[in-house]
Amino acid sequence: MADPEQYRATFEMVDVDGDGQISPAELRNLMRALGQDISETRAIEVVVQADGDRDGRISLPEFAALMETYTA
Repeated sequence: MADPEQYRATFEMVDVDGDGQISPAELRNLMRALGQDISETRAIEVVVQADGDRDGRISLPEFAALMETYTA
């Protein structure tokens, strides 16, 4: 299991409104900043995939788990 604290700094940069959650719009902004212009639909799909508690947003632990799948 991923240690959420190792992803906190990145998470906080993505969580622009500081509410402790990453929304599809914030994820999309991140991807744009990285040169990947993803659609709104794709951003929602990624959030749904990562959203373990089904609240429509990505928490820090969910973000850490998502990052582990991409770096493993």
